Amino acid sequence: MRAAVSDDVPLLVRHRVEMMRDGHSPPADDPMAARIAASSLPFITSAMERGEWRAWIAEERGEVLGSGALVVRPTPPGVRAPDGGHEAYFLNFYTERAARRRGVATAVMATALTWCVENGVERGSLRASASGRPVYESLGFAPSPDFLHWSAPGVLPAAPSDLRTV
Repeated sequence: MRAAVSDDVPLLVRHRVEMMRDGHSPPADDPMAARIAASSLPFITSAMERGEWRAWIAEERGEVLGSGALVVRPTPPGVRAPDGGHEAYFLNFYTERAARRRGVATAVMATALTWCVENGVERGSLRASASGRPVYESLGFAPSPDFLHWSAPGVLPAAPSDLRTV
């Protein structure tokens, strides 16, 4: 396991798009996939330079097995953190197809969680796929019905499930 560096951004972008494709959004032939990849490259590069985007890459004998990332966000003072603090939003956890069911995602997330503890990040959240949910729950993530998602008029919903009428 190693921390990602700026030279890894193209790999991280590929994993980001592949993760979305695994969730069937957008499909491989959709022009949106290319647009997301093109926009993600400068976004991730800049966020890494600012220290807001952390990522790790799992490798075995020089072969990439998977990766995962987190975005560090400041939080205002509140009941859970009277002095404020930081939280992590975990995203883009992706395991290459040939490496699945070998504990790669678990190892990458465990590394990310260790980084959080060592750096004073006490909370985090993520959106998990059905196949990823058991991995994250085994590491201490708990489901929460507390979040609602909003999109401005004319903006795509946060997720396909948001298309249903409330």
